[in-house]
Amino acid sequence: MILRYATDPARLLAFQEPFEGNTALHAAAKQGHAEVVVRLLEAGAELSATNEAGCDGGHFLSAAPRRGGDAFTAGAFPQ
Repeated sequence: MILRYATDPARLLAFQEPFEGNTALHAAAKQGHAEVVVRLLEAGAELSATNEAGCDGGHFLSAAPRRGGDAFTAGAFPQ
């Protein structure tokens, strides 16, 4: 199963962990890793993907501590 995800980068970006349904973008945003969030978005991660609680990546951006780069602002993300 891991190999299937490793050979398809889009599947890695969309993968949701089984406990809370968070994606890599959710995890990076929740931990305040601004540079990682930007890179995930540039790679095609969906900001609108929701977890089990119905929260999308943007939900975590506003409450996250700021680490590893600029503060999260709407203008900082690729469109």
